[in-house]
Amino acid sequence: MSTWQTLLRCCAAPTTHRWLGLLPLAALSWAAYDYWRGDKLENLLWVCDVANLMLAIGLISAWPTLRRTATVLVLFGTPLWIWELTVGSACSIHSVATHVGSALVGVVTWREAVRQRPCWKWCTVTFVLTFLATRMWTPPGANVNVAFAVHPGVASLFTSFPLYTVTNLLLGSLAAFGLEKGLIKTLPDRTPL
Repeated sequence: MSTWQTLLRCCAAPTTHRWLGLLPLAALSWAAYDYWRGDKLENLLWVCDVANLMLAIGLISAWPTLRRTATVLVLFGTPLWIWELTVGSACSIHSVATHVGSALVGVVTWREAVRQRPCWKWCTVTFVLTFLATRMWTPPGANVNVAFAVHPGVASLFTSFPLYTVTNLLLGSLAAFGLEKGLIKTLPDRTPL
């Protein structure tokens, strides 16, 4: 089956939760407005914001692999977001909508998305693509997705930025693998493959 046939089959699949795709889309729209107001549109490339867009598209189009990938990405970012809040980062309504609201939407709709292929690999692809996009299109001072400098909270653990980047990618991929396995075990598919 070709990629286009798979995509068309996914989009034609019946689903009861398509309308929930409007929630992560609303969170992303709110974030975009806040970033635009603060002249910080580069922040839209944070993995969590990209995951919101992926979750919205995955839900609205009934694309199960995209939906599951986005859910794992948002869940991956939530503990990091909480850690950032504990060290003094500002909390905004759109960040709560992303890290709590979209995470809940993803978990609630997880079982409906029939598993087609492992999504942790797509999480790794998303990590790499957002890192590259961030390096190309954002100012270094913003350090979106820690794509330019080691995060100050762990700077003492890393002697070089390349080592830090590779470690982030490996740990991110491992965490995505574990999250996906945990969700599959906790929330098994309703319908077989």
